[in-house]
Amino acid sequence: MKTFLLGVAAAEMIFDASAALAGTGEEKAAKLEQEKVQKEEEKKLGSLYLRCDGKPNNMTDGESFARFVGAVTLLALFAPSPESPDPAKRLFAEKGVEACTRLIDGEKAEGNGLRRLPLILARGLHQIEAKNYQAALDDVAKARAEAAALGLIGNPYFDRSMGLSFGRIEAEARLRMGDPAGAQAASLNQVKDITYGFVPLLLTRTYAGFNRELRPEEERVDAATARILAPTVLGYAARLEEVGRFADAAVQHEAMIATVEGLKAKEKESSFYARAAIGHALAGEWDRAKERADFARSNMADRRARGVPDDDSSRIVELLDLYEVLRLEHDGQAAQARRNFAARSQWVEPSLGQVMEADRRLREGASSGELFGALAKAPEELWQERRDAELAVKLQADTDNKELFNLILPYAKIDDFEGRSNVTWRVAKSKMMAEKPDEDSGMWRLFSAGNVQTAADSIVLHAALQAQAKGKEGFTLVMLPPSSKTAYGPVTIAWVHFADRSETGAEASRFLSADQVVAELSQVIPSPETLKARKKQTKAA
Repeated sequence: MKTFLLGVAAAEMIFDASAALAGTGEEKAAKLEQEKVQKEEEKKLGSLYLRCDGKPNNMTDGESFARFVGAVTLLALFAPSPESPDPAKRLFAEKGVEACTRLIDGEKAEGNGLRRLPLILARGLHQIEAKNYQAALDDVAKARAEAAALGLIGNPYFDRSMGLSFGRIEAEARLRMGDPAGAQAASLNQVKDITYGFVPLLLTRTYAGFNRELRPEEERVDAATARILAPTVLGYAARLEEVGRFADAAVQHEAMIATVEGLKAKEKESSFYARAAIGHALAGEWDRAKERADFARSNMADRRARGVPDDDSSRIVELLDLYEVLRLEHDGQAAQARRNFAARSQWVEPSLGQVMEADRRLREGASSGELFGALAKAPEELWQERRDAELAVKLQADTDNKELFNLILPYAKIDDFEGRSNVTWRVAKSKMMAEKPDEDSGMWRLFSAGNVQTAADSIVLHAALQAQAKGKEGFTLVMLPPSSKTAYGPVTIAWVHFADRSETGAEASRFLSADQVVAELSQVIPSPETLKARKKQTKAA
Protein backbone atom coordinates (compact mmCIF):
# COMPACT_ATOMS: atom_id res chain seq x y z
CA MET A 1 0.00 0.00 0.00
CA LYS A 2 2.81 2.31 0.92
CA THR A 3 4.52 1.52 -2.36
CA PHE A 4 1.30 2.23 -4.21
CA LEU A 5 0.87 5.61 -2.53
CA LEU A 6 4.45 6.56 -3.33
CA GLY A 7 3.84 5.64 -6.94
CA VAL A 8 0.73 7.77 -7.10
CA ALA A 9 2.58 10.72 -5.57
CA ALA A 10 5.42 10.31 -8.04
CA ALA A 11 2.97 10.18 -10.93
CA GLU A 12 1.29 13.35 -9.71
CA MET A 13 4.65 15.10 -9.44
CA ILE A 14 5.56 14.02 -12.95
CA PHE A 15 2.17 15.22 -14.24
CA ASP A 16 2.51 18.59 -12.46
CA ALA A 17 6.02 19.04 -13.83
CA SER A 18 4.86 18.17 -17.31
CA ALA A 19 1.95 20.60 -16.99
CA ALA A 20 4.30 23.29 -15.74
CA LEU A 21 6.66 22.67 -18.63
CA ALA A 22 3.75 22.73 -21.01
CA GLY A 23 2.59 26.00 -19.47
CA THR A 24 6.07 27.47 -19.75
CA GLY A 25 6.26 26.37 -23.34
CA GLU A 26 2.89 27.88 -24.13
CA GLU A 27 3.86 31.16 -22.45
CA LYS A 28 7.13 31.20 -24.35
CA ALA A 29 5.35 30.53 -27.61
CA ALA A 30 2.83 33.26 -26.84
CA LYS A 31 5.63 35.67 -26.02
CA LEU A 32 7.45 34.84 -29.24
CA GLU A 33 4.23 35.31 -31.18
CA GLN A 34 3.67 38.66 -29.46
CA GLU A 35 7.20 39.79 -30.29
CA LYS A 36 6.65 38.68 -33.89
CA VAL A 37 3.45 40.70 -34.08
CA GLN A 38 5.20 43.72 -32.56
CA LYS A 39 8.05 43.49 -35.07
CA GLU A 40 5.61 43.25 -37.96
CA GLU A 41 3.68 46.16 -36.47
CA GLU A 42 6.85 48.25 -36.14
CA LYS A 43 7.87 47.39 -39.68
CA LYS A 44 4.52 48.61 -40.92
CA LEU A 45 3.77 51.51 -38.56
CA GLY A 46 7.21 52.41 -37.23
CA SER A 47 8.42 52.12 -33.67
CA LEU A 48 6.37 53.31 -30.73
CA TYR A 49 8.66 56.34 -30.64
CA LEU A 50 7.74 57.34 -34.17
CA ARG A 51 4.08 56.69 -33.42
CA CYS A 52 4.29 58.84 -30.30
CA ASP A 53 6.21 61.95 -31.37
CA GLY A 54 7.64 61.21 -34.82
CA LYS A 55 11.20 61.03 -33.49
CA PRO A 56 13.43 57.92 -33.24
CA ASN A 57 14.28 56.13 -30.01
CA ASN A 58 17.70 57.76 -29.68
CA MET A 59 18.28 61.51 -29.69
CA THR A 60 21.54 62.84 -31.05
CA ASP A 61 20.42 66.42 -30.31
CA GLY A 62 20.49 65.72 -26.58
CA GLU A 63 24.06 64.48 -26.37
CA SER A 64 25.74 67.81 -25.59
CA PHE A 65 22.98 68.53 -23.09
CA ALA A 66 23.60 65.21 -21.35
CA ARG A 67 27.29 66.05 -21.07
CA PHE A 68 26.55 69.48 -19.63
CA VAL A 69 24.14 68.28 -16.95
CA GLY A 70 26.51 65.49 -15.99
CA ALA A 71 24.27 62.66 -17.19
CA VAL A 72 27.29 60.67 -18.38
CA THR A 73 25.47 57.37 -17.89
CA LEU A 74 22.94 58.46 -20.50
CA LEU A 75 25.43 59.12 -23.28
CA ALA A 76 25.20 55.60 -24.66
CA LEU A 77 21.51 56.21 -25.23
CA PHE A 78 22.30 58.97 -27.71
CA ALA A 79 24.02 56.70 -30.20
CA PRO A 80 22.94 56.95 -33.84
CA SER A 81 19.47 55.50 -34.24
CA PRO A 82 18.47 52.82 -36.73
CA GLU A 83 15.42 54.98 -37.45
CA SER A 84 15.03 58.41 -38.97
CA PRO A 85 12.53 61.03 -37.84
CA ASP A 86 9.20 60.54 -39.59
CA PRO A 87 6.31 62.77 -38.45
CA ALA A 88 4.06 60.99 -40.95
CA LYS A 89 4.11 57.92 -38.71
CA ARG A 90 2.95 59.91 -35.69
CA LEU A 91 -0.49 58.72 -34.59
CA PHE A 92 -3.43 60.97 -33.75
CA ALA A 93 -5.44 61.67 -30.60
CA GLU A 94 -6.26 58.56 -28.49
CA LYS A 95 -4.08 56.27 -30.60
CA GLY A 96 -1.17 58.64 -30.07
CA VAL A 97 -1.88 58.72 -26.34
CA GLU A 98 -1.78 54.91 -26.24
CA ALA A 99 1.55 54.74 -28.09
CA CYS A 100 3.15 57.32 -25.81
CA THR A 101 1.77 55.67 -22.67
CA ARG A 102 3.42 52.37 -23.56
CA LEU A 103 6.76 54.21 -23.65
CA ILE A 104 6.14 56.24 -20.51
CA ASP A 105 4.46 53.77 -18.16
CA GLY A 106 4.59 50.38 -19.88
CA GLU A 107 6.80 47.32 -19.39
CA LYS A 108 9.47 48.84 -21.63
CA ALA A 109 9.20 52.35 -20.26
CA GLU A 110 11.87 54.75 -21.53
CA GLY A 111 14.55 55.18 -18.89
CA ASN A 112 16.44 58.10 -20.42
CA GLY A 113 15.13 61.17 -18.61
CA LEU A 114 16.01 63.54 -21.44
CA ARG A 115 14.11 61.36 -23.92
CA ARG A 116 11.15 60.91 -21.57
CA LEU A 117 10.37 64.63 -21.42
CA PRO A 118 9.40 65.04 -25.10
CA LEU A 119 7.49 61.76 -24.96
CA ILE A 120 5.41 63.01 -22.02
CA LEU A 121 4.83 66.33 -23.75
CA ALA A 122 3.87 64.51 -26.94
CA ARG A 123 1.24 62.58 -25.01
CA GLY A 124 -0.06 65.91 -23.75
CA LEU A 125 -0.40 67.14 -27.33
CA HIS A 126 -2.25 63.98 -28.32
CA GLN A 127 -4.57 64.68 -25.37
CA ILE A 128 -5.25 68.12 -26.86
CA GLU A 129 -6.02 66.46 -30.19
CA ALA A 130 -8.49 64.23 -28.33
CA LYS A 131 -9.90 67.30 -26.52
CA ASN A 132 -8.83 65.87 -23.16
CA TYR A 133 -7.44 69.21 -22.01
CA GLN A 134 -7.11 68.48 -18.29
CA ALA A 135 -5.15 65.33 -19.16
CA ALA A 136 -2.85 67.51 -21.26
CA LEU A 137 -2.24 69.78 -18.26
CA ASP A 138 -1.52 66.71 -16.14
CA ASP A 139 1.15 65.62 -18.61
CA VAL A 140 2.75 69.06 -18.60
CA ALA A 141 2.87 68.91 -14.80
CA LYS A 142 4.40 65.43 -14.98
CA ALA A 143 7.06 66.59 -17.44
CA ARG A 144 7.89 69.57 -15.23
CA ALA A 145 8.25 67.32 -12.19
CA GLU A 146 10.59 64.94 -14.02
CA ALA A 147 12.63 67.86 -15.37
CA ALA A 148 12.97 69.19 -11.82
CA ALA A 149 14.09 65.76 -10.62
CA LEU A 150 16.78 65.80 -13.31
CA GLY A 151 17.96 69.21 -12.10
CA LEU A 152 17.04 70.90 -15.38
CA ILE A 153 14.69 73.63 -14.13
CA GLY A 154 16.70 76.82 -13.77
CA ASN A 155 19.38 75.69 -16.20
CA PRO A 156 19.69 78.63 -18.65
CA TYR A 157 20.17 76.38 -21.67
CA PHE A 158 17.16 74.25 -20.79
CA ASP A 159 14.98 77.24 -19.91
CA ARG A 160 15.70 78.78 -23.34
CA SER A 161 15.00 75.62 -25.34
CA MET A 162 13.12 72.45 -24.35
CA GLY A 163 12.00 74.09 -21.10
CA LEU A 164 9.93 76.62 -23.05
CA SER A 165 7.78 73.75 -24.30
CA PHE A 166 6.05 73.35 -20.92
CA GLY A 167 4.46 76.79 -20.95
CA ARG A 168 3.73 76.65 -24.67
CA ILE A 169 1.68 73.47 -24.34
CA GLU A 170 0.02 74.47 -21.08
CA ALA A 171 -1.05 77.75 -22.66
CA GLU A 172 -2.68 76.05 -25.63
CA ALA A 173 -4.56 73.63 -23.37
CA ARG A 174 -5.83 76.44 -21.13
CA LEU A 175 -6.93 78.50 -24.11
CA ARG A 176 -9.06 75.62 -25.35
CA MET A 177 -10.52 75.27 -21.85
CA GLY A 178 -11.82 78.83 -22.10
CA ASP A 179 -9.12 80.37 -19.90
CA PRO A 180 -7.28 82.94 -22.07
CA ALA A 181 -5.85 84.75 -19.04
CA GLY A 182 -4.42 81.47 -17.76
CA ALA A 183 -3.03 80.71 -21.21
CA GLN A 184 -1.27 84.06 -21.31
CA ALA A 185 0.12 83.65 -17.80
CA ALA A 186 1.48 80.18 -18.60
CA SER A 187 3.17 81.43 -21.75
CA LEU A 188 4.67 84.60 -20.28
CA ASN A 189 5.82 83.03 -17.02
CA GLN A 190 8.40 80.94 -18.84
CA VAL A 191 10.31 84.06 -19.99
CA LYS A 192 9.92 86.15 -16.84
CA ASP A 193 13.71 86.18 -16.39
CA ILE A 194 14.57 86.61 -20.09
CA THR A 195 14.90 90.12 -21.48
CA TYR A 196 17.57 89.80 -24.17
CA GLY A 197 17.20 86.26 -25.51
CA PHE A 198 16.38 86.59 -29.21
CA VAL A 199 14.73 83.22 -29.89
CA PRO A 200 12.89 82.77 -26.55
CA LEU A 201 11.25 86.18 -26.92
CA LEU A 202 10.41 85.57 -30.56
CA LEU A 203 8.81 82.20 -29.80
CA THR A 204 6.74 83.44 -26.86
CA ARG A 205 3.05 83.82 -27.62
CA THR A 206 1.37 86.64 -25.71
CA TYR A 207 -2.23 85.64 -26.55
CA ALA A 208 -3.04 89.31 -27.05
CA GLY A 209 -5.82 88.38 -29.45
CA PHE A 210 -7.66 86.56 -26.68
CA ASN A 211 -7.20 89.02 -23.79
CA ARG A 212 -8.67 92.51 -23.82
CA GLU A 213 -6.51 93.70 -20.94
CA LEU A 214 -2.83 94.51 -21.48
CA ARG A 215 -1.10 93.14 -18.40
CA PRO A 216 2.36 94.31 -17.28
CA GLU A 217 3.84 90.87 -18.00
CA GLU A 218 2.66 91.02 -21.60
CA GLU A 219 3.89 94.56 -22.11
CA ARG A 220 7.32 93.64 -20.74
CA VAL A 221 7.67 90.94 -23.40
CA ASP A 222 6.36 93.23 -26.15
CA ALA A 223 8.83 95.95 -25.20
CA ALA A 224 11.77 93.56 -24.84
CA THR A 225 11.09 91.96 -28.21
CA ALA A 226 10.77 95.35 -29.89
CA ARG A 227 14.20 96.40 -28.62
CA ILE A 228 15.88 93.41 -30.29
CA LEU A 229 13.74 92.93 -33.40
CA ALA A 230 12.70 96.34 -34.72
CA PRO A 231 9.72 95.33 -36.91
CA THR A 232 7.88 94.03 -33.84
CA VAL A 233 7.61 97.65 -32.68
CA LEU A 234 4.58 97.91 -34.94
CA GLY A 235 2.94 94.98 -33.17
CA TYR A 236 3.63 96.62 -29.82
CA ALA A 237 2.07 99.87 -31.04
CA ALA A 238 -0.97 98.00 -32.34
CA ARG A 239 -1.49 96.34 -28.97
CA LEU A 240 -1.28 99.70 -27.18
CA GLU A 241 -3.90 101.06 -29.56
CA GLU A 242 -6.24 98.15 -28.76
CA VAL A 243 -6.29 99.18 -25.11
CA GLY A 244 -6.66 102.90 -25.83
CA ARG A 245 -3.11 104.02 -25.00
CA PHE A 246 -2.78 106.13 -28.13
CA ALA A 247 -0.05 108.51 -26.94
CA ASP A 248 2.15 105.57 -25.97
CA ALA A 249 1.43 103.92 -29.31
CA ALA A 250 2.45 107.09 -31.14
CA VAL A 251 5.80 106.94 -29.34
CA GLN A 252 6.33 103.45 -30.74
CA HIS A 253 5.43 104.57 -34.27
CA GLU A 254 8.05 107.30 -33.96
CA ALA A 255 10.56 104.75 -32.66
CA MET A 256 9.99 102.68 -35.80
CA ILE A 257 10.55 105.72 -38.00
CA ALA A 258 13.68 106.70 -36.07
CA THR A 259 15.04 103.18 -36.46
CA VAL A 260 14.50 103.12 -40.20
CA GLU A 261 15.78 106.65 -40.76
CA GLY A 262 18.84 105.83 -38.68
CA LEU A 263 19.86 103.24 -41.27
CA LYS A 264 20.01 105.97 -43.92
CA ALA A 265 18.38 103.73 -46.51
CA LYS A 266 18.04 105.08 -50.04
CA GLU A 267 14.26 104.84 -49.96
CA LYS A 268 11.80 105.47 -47.15
CA GLU A 269 8.79 103.19 -46.66
CA SER A 270 5.72 105.43 -46.85
CA SER A 271 3.55 103.08 -44.77
CA PHE A 272 5.52 103.81 -41.59
CA TYR A 273 4.63 107.50 -41.85
CA ALA A 274 1.00 106.80 -42.73
CA ARG A 275 0.61 104.54 -39.69
CA ALA A 276 2.24 107.18 -37.51
CA ALA A 277 -0.21 109.78 -38.86
CA ILE A 278 -3.15 107.70 -37.62
CA GLY A 279 -1.38 107.08 -34.31
CA HIS A 280 -0.82 110.77 -33.67
CA ALA A 281 -4.37 111.61 -34.76
CA LEU A 282 -5.84 109.16 -32.26
CA ALA A 283 -3.57 110.65 -29.59
CA GLY A 284 -4.87 114.15 -30.40
CA GLU A 285 -1.47 115.25 -31.72
CA TRP A 286 -2.85 116.80 -34.89
CA ASP A 287 0.11 118.91 -36.01
CA ARG A 288 2.39 115.87 -35.91
CA ALA A 289 -0.29 113.75 -37.54
CA LYS A 290 -0.59 116.15 -40.48
CA GLU A 291 3.19 116.29 -40.85
CA ARG A 292 3.44 112.50 -41.09
CA ALA A 293 0.46 112.19 -43.44
CA ASP A 294 1.79 114.89 -45.76
CA PHE A 295 5.19 113.20 -45.90
CA ALA A 296 3.63 109.79 -46.62
CA ARG A 297 1.72 111.25 -49.57
CA SER A 298 4.63 113.20 -51.02
CA ASN A 299 7.08 110.34 -50.53
CA MET A 300 4.73 107.87 -52.19
CA ALA A 301 4.22 110.21 -55.16
CA ASP A 302 7.93 110.95 -55.45
CA ARG A 303 8.90 107.29 -55.42
CA ARG A 304 6.29 106.50 -58.06
CA ALA A 305 7.58 109.33 -60.27
CA ARG A 306 11.16 108.05 -59.97
CA GLY A 307 10.18 104.50 -60.90
CA VAL A 308 10.80 103.00 -57.46
CA PRO A 309 7.27 102.80 -56.02
CA ASP A 310 6.42 101.42 -52.60
CA ASP A 311 5.87 97.66 -52.57
CA ASP A 312 2.10 97.94 -52.19
CA SER A 313 0.73 101.44 -52.63
CA SER A 314 -2.83 100.28 -51.96
CA ARG A 315 -1.88 99.62 -48.32
CA ILE A 316 -0.65 103.18 -47.92
CA VAL A 317 -3.73 104.61 -49.60
CA GLU A 318 -5.97 102.72 -47.16
CA LEU A 319 -3.99 104.02 -44.18
CA LEU A 320 -4.20 107.59 -45.44
CA ASP A 321 -7.92 107.14 -46.07
CA LEU A 322 -8.43 106.28 -42.39
CA TYR A 323 -6.36 109.29 -41.39
CA GLU A 324 -8.66 111.46 -43.52
CA VAL A 325 -11.71 109.95 -41.83
CA LEU A 326 -10.28 110.90 -38.43
CA ARG A 327 -9.40 114.39 -39.66
CA LEU A 328 -12.93 114.96 -40.96
CA GLU A 329 -14.42 113.86 -37.64
CA HIS A 330 -12.02 116.12 -35.76
CA ASP A 331 -12.91 119.08 -37.99
CA GLY A 332 -16.61 118.69 -37.24
CA GLN A 333 -17.58 116.89 -40.44
CA ALA A 334 -18.81 113.73 -38.74
CA ALA A 335 -21.44 112.89 -41.36
CA GLN A 336 -18.88 112.88 -44.17
CA ALA A 337 -16.44 110.95 -42.00
CA ARG A 338 -19.09 108.28 -41.36
CA ARG A 339 -19.84 107.95 -45.07
CA ASN A 340 -16.16 107.55 -45.92
CA PHE A 341 -15.58 105.03 -43.14
CA ALA A 342 -18.69 102.98 -43.93
CA ALA A 343 -17.93 102.95 -47.66
CA ARG A 344 -15.55 100.08 -47.01
CA SER A 345 -17.00 96.76 -45.97
CA GLN A 346 -13.85 96.14 -43.94
CA TRP A 347 -10.65 97.95 -42.98
CA VAL A 348 -7.68 95.61 -43.34
CA GLU A 349 -4.41 97.53 -43.26
CA PRO A 350 -4.77 99.72 -40.13
CA SER A 351 -4.36 98.01 -36.77
CA LEU A 352 -7.51 96.64 -35.16
CA GLY A 353 -7.09 99.16 -32.35
CA GLN A 354 -7.04 102.05 -34.83
CA VAL A 355 -10.17 100.76 -36.57
CA MET A 356 -11.98 100.10 -33.28
CA GLU A 357 -11.34 103.62 -32.01
CA ALA A 358 -12.41 105.24 -35.28
CA ASP A 359 -15.52 103.05 -35.22
CA ARG A 360 -16.27 104.05 -31.63
CA ARG A 361 -15.96 107.77 -32.31
CA LEU A 362 -18.05 107.67 -35.47
CA ARG A 363 -20.86 105.57 -33.99
CA GLU A 364 -21.42 108.14 -31.24
CA GLY A 365 -24.40 110.25 -32.26
CA ALA A 366 -24.89 108.34 -35.53
CA SER A 367 -28.37 107.59 -36.84
CA SER A 368 -29.38 104.02 -37.58
CA GLY A 369 -29.24 104.83 -41.28
CA GLU A 370 -25.55 105.71 -41.00
CA LEU A 371 -24.62 102.40 -39.41
CA PHE A 372 -23.86 100.40 -42.53
CA GLY A 373 -20.75 98.90 -44.13
CA ALA A 374 -17.76 99.10 -41.81
CA LEU A 375 -19.89 101.03 -39.29
CA ALA A 376 -22.42 98.23 -38.92
CA LYS A 377 -20.47 96.53 -36.14
CA ALA A 378 -19.58 97.95 -32.73
CA PRO A 379 -15.92 97.97 -31.61
CA GLU A 380 -16.33 94.98 -29.31
CA GLU A 381 -17.92 93.00 -32.12
CA LEU A 382 -14.83 93.65 -34.24
CA TRP A 383 -12.58 92.42 -31.46
CA GLN A 384 -14.71 89.32 -30.85
CA GLU A 385 -14.79 88.57 -34.56
CA ARG A 386 -11.01 88.54 -34.73
CA ARG A 387 -10.79 86.46 -31.56
CA ASP A 388 -13.21 83.85 -32.94
CA ALA A 389 -11.34 83.70 -36.25
CA GLU A 390 -7.99 83.14 -34.52
CA LEU A 391 -9.43 80.40 -32.32
CA ALA A 392 -11.03 78.71 -35.33
CA VAL A 393 -7.63 78.55 -37.01
CA LYS A 394 -6.11 76.93 -33.93
CA LEU A 395 -8.88 74.36 -33.61
CA GLN A 396 -8.60 73.46 -37.27
CA ALA A 397 -4.85 73.04 -36.89
CA ASP A 398 -5.51 70.54 -34.09
CA THR A 399 -6.83 68.13 -36.70
CA ASP A 400 -3.74 67.93 -38.91
CA ASN A 401 -1.24 66.35 -36.48
CA LYS A 402 1.43 68.87 -37.46
CA GLU A 403 1.00 72.35 -36.02
CA LEU A 404 0.66 71.32 -32.38
CA PHE A 405 3.92 69.40 -32.38
CA ASN A 406 5.84 72.57 -33.23
CA LEU A 407 5.18 73.51 -29.60
CA ILE A 408 7.85 71.02 -28.48
CA LEU A 409 11.24 72.66 -28.90
CA PRO A 410 14.52 70.75 -29.22
CA TYR A 411 17.20 70.85 -26.56
CA ALA A 412 19.70 73.67 -26.91
CA LYS A 413 22.92 72.81 -28.68
CA ILE A 414 25.18 73.85 -25.83
CA ASP A 415 28.32 73.27 -27.86
CA ASP A 416 27.12 75.93 -30.32
CA PHE A 417 26.75 78.47 -27.51
CA GLU A 418 30.06 77.62 -25.86
CA GLY A 419 31.79 77.50 -29.23
CA ARG A 420 31.12 81.21 -29.67
CA SER A 421 32.86 82.18 -26.45
CA ASN A 422 36.22 83.27 -27.86
CA VAL A 423 34.96 85.29 -30.81
CA THR A 424 32.11 86.89 -28.84
CA TRP A 425 34.28 88.04 -25.95
CA ARG A 426 37.11 89.24 -28.18
CA VAL A 427 36.56 93.00 -28.10
CA ALA A 428 39.93 94.24 -29.39
CA LYS A 429 40.46 93.40 -33.07
CA SER A 430 36.94 92.05 -33.22
CA LYS A 431 36.11 89.46 -35.84
CA MET A 432 32.41 90.22 -35.48
CA MET A 433 32.37 93.98 -36.04
CA ALA A 434 33.40 96.20 -38.92
CA GLU A 435 36.61 98.18 -38.44
CA LYS A 436 34.78 101.50 -38.63
CA PRO A 437 31.20 102.76 -38.56
CA ASP A 438 29.13 103.31 -41.67
CA GLU A 439 29.90 106.71 -43.19
CA ASP A 440 26.25 107.62 -43.75
CA SER A 441 24.52 106.31 -40.63
CA GLY A 442 27.40 106.26 -38.15
CA MET A 443 26.24 102.80 -37.06
CA TRP A 444 28.48 99.79 -36.62
CA ARG A 445 27.88 96.58 -38.55
CA LEU A 446 28.02 93.36 -36.51
CA PHE A 447 27.69 89.91 -38.03
CA SER A 448 27.74 86.25 -37.08
CA ALA A 449 27.31 83.07 -39.15
CA GLY A 450 25.63 79.77 -38.35
CA ASN A 451 22.79 78.82 -36.01
CA VAL A 452 20.44 81.81 -35.81
CA GLN A 453 19.70 81.52 -32.09
CA THR A 454 23.32 81.45 -30.99
CA ALA A 455 24.33 83.96 -33.67
CA ALA A 456 21.75 86.51 -32.51
CA ASP A 457 22.65 86.11 -28.84
CA SER A 458 26.33 86.37 -29.76
CA ILE A 459 25.74 89.65 -31.61
CA VAL A 460 23.73 91.20 -28.77
CA LEU A 461 26.33 90.15 -26.18
CA HIS A 462 29.24 91.34 -28.34
CA ALA A 463 27.53 94.70 -28.82
CA ALA A 464 27.20 95.04 -25.04
CA LEU A 465 30.87 94.20 -24.49
CA GLN A 466 31.88 96.72 -27.15
CA ALA A 467 29.67 99.37 -25.50
CA GLN A 468 31.39 98.76 -22.17
CA ALA A 469 34.79 99.01 -23.83
CA LYS A 470 33.80 102.32 -25.43
CA GLY A 471 32.60 103.68 -22.08
CA LYS A 472 28.95 103.73 -23.17
CA GLU A 473 25.97 102.71 -21.06
CA GLY A 474 24.41 100.69 -23.84
CA PHE A 475 23.27 100.64 -27.42
CA THR A 476 20.40 100.38 -29.88
CA LEU A 477 20.39 97.85 -32.67
CA VAL A 478 18.55 96.77 -35.78
CA MET A 479 18.71 93.02 -36.32
CA LEU A 480 18.24 91.96 -39.94
CA PRO A 481 16.80 88.64 -41.16
CA PRO A 482 19.56 86.04 -41.69
CA SER A 483 20.95 85.68 -45.19
CA SER A 484 21.89 82.20 -46.39
CA LYS A 485 23.73 83.36 -49.49
CA THR A 486 27.22 82.73 -48.12
CA ALA A 487 29.68 79.86 -48.04
CA TYR A 488 29.38 79.86 -44.25
CA GLY A 489 25.64 79.31 -44.20
CA PRO A 490 23.15 81.85 -42.83
CA VAL A 491 24.67 85.10 -41.63
CA THR A 492 22.87 87.26 -39.07
CA ILE A 493 23.61 90.98 -39.29
CA ALA A 494 22.83 93.88 -36.99
CA TRP A 495 23.46 97.60 -37.17
CA VAL A 496 24.41 99.04 -33.79
CA HIS A 497 24.56 102.54 -32.33
CA PHE A 498 26.53 102.84 -29.07
CA ALA A 499 25.20 105.52 -26.74
CA ASP A 500 24.45 106.69 -23.22
CA ARG A 501 20.83 106.87 -22.12
CA SER A 502 20.74 110.66 -22.37
CA GLU A 503 21.92 110.81 -25.98
CA THR A 504 19.70 111.41 -29.01
CA GLY A 505 18.67 108.15 -30.61
CA ALA A 506 18.84 106.23 -27.33
CA GLU A 507 15.20 106.52 -26.33
CA ALA A 508 14.04 104.15 -23.61
CA SER A 509 11.87 102.19 -26.06
CA ARG A 510 14.97 101.25 -28.08
CA PHE A 511 17.82 101.25 -25.56
CA LEU A 512 19.59 98.09 -24.35
CA SER A 513 21.64 98.33 -21.15
CA ALA A 514 25.13 96.89 -21.71
CA ASP A 515 25.50 95.75 -18.09
CA GLN A 516 22.13 93.99 -18.10
CA VAL A 517 22.83 92.27 -21.42
CA VAL A 518 26.19 90.95 -20.21
CA ALA A 519 24.68 89.73 -16.94
CA GLU A 520 22.00 87.73 -18.77
CA LEU A 521 23.69 86.44 -21.90
CA SER A 522 27.00 85.53 -20.25
CA GLN A 523 25.05 82.66 -18.70
CA VAL A 524 24.76 81.00 -22.11
CA ILE A 525 27.88 82.37 -23.83
CA PRO A 526 30.38 82.51 -20.97
CA SER A 527 33.74 84.22 -21.17
CA PRO A 528 36.69 81.98 -22.13
CA GLU A 529 37.90 82.09 -18.51
CA THR A 530 34.51 81.08 -17.13
CA LEU A 531 34.18 78.36 -19.75
CA LYS A 532 37.60 76.96 -18.89
CA ALA A 533 36.69 76.83 -15.19
CA ARG A 534 33.33 75.24 -16.03
CA LYS A 535 34.95 72.46 -18.05
CA LYS A 536 37.56 71.89 -15.36
CA GLN A 537 34.82 71.54 -12.76
CA THR A 538 32.85 69.16 -14.98
CA LYS A 539 35.92 67.03 -15.59
CA ALA A 540 36.65 66.85 -11.87
CA ALA A 541 33.08 65.81 -11.14
